[in-house]
Amino acid sequence: MTMGQELRAWLPAGGFGEELYVFDAVDSTNTTAAALARDGAVEGTLVVADYQRRGRGRGGSSWSTPAGTAIALSLVLRPSANHPLRWTGLGAVAVVEGLRQEGLLARIKWPNDVLLEDRKVAGVLAEAAWQGEHLSHLVLGIGVNVRPGSVPQQDLAYPATCVDGHAGRAVARPKLIANIVGSLAVWYAGLGSSRFLQVWEDGLAYKGERVRVEWGEKEWEGRLLGLGPEGEARLLLDDGRELHCSGEARSLRPLRRGE
Repeated sequence: MTMGQELRAWLPAGGFGEELYVFDAVDSTNTTAAALARDGAVEGTLVVADYQRRGRGRGGSSWSTPAGTAIALSLVLRPSANHPLRWTGLGAVAVVEGLRQEGLLARIKWPNDVLLEDRKVAGVLAEAAWQGEHLSHLVLGIGVNVRPGSVPQQDLAYPATCVDGHAGRAVARPKLIANIVGSLAVWYAGLGSSRFLQVWEDGLAYKGERVRVEWGEKEWEGRLLGLGPEGEARLLLDDGRELHCSGEARSLRPLRRGE
């Protein structure tokens, strides 16, 4: 059975992924999904690739993995409201919930990374296209390291890991994709709700801890209080001020003892 056939068997009929494109290899699932969106692809169109040659991350970073080792998916959405940070949070929450169904406890390193035991296992990239002031479409890309071969060997800004290494077994990629997509569908319907914001905040890594955030031209240090109304990181600075960091922040790192 091909990956597409397996995935079709796991995805619910009539939901996200009803329109499904599965490729052996693409340069980027986000690029492929964006082209489909421009050609009129319906909301919920799902693009999956076994091998992504030149995937993209936030800030122009690249991500590629050997075939058969990772999840690379992109979903076409046509939201009616502009929620840039919540779009990213949507992807992160869906990965956390998908991993939970595999018995794994994951956390969200704000704004777009998912961690297993303090190591990065997944990332989210939301890319919006505009026609003037009108939001034409959104492509939500998700990459998950599943097999050991997906973990980069080069030095990284943040240590990486894979799903199988924590599950202690080979996790079925089609089933994990279907679980993530199912969670995306559920929370997309309530994206603007306070309930979604609470679930996202409950999944935050380093909440209550001292962190450093690169935002604008400065680095800010303070205690991570949680999330603001649109998903901004709320920091309590040493001088007592509260800072809300937008999605333009480049990174968030915990400050360990002695730093």
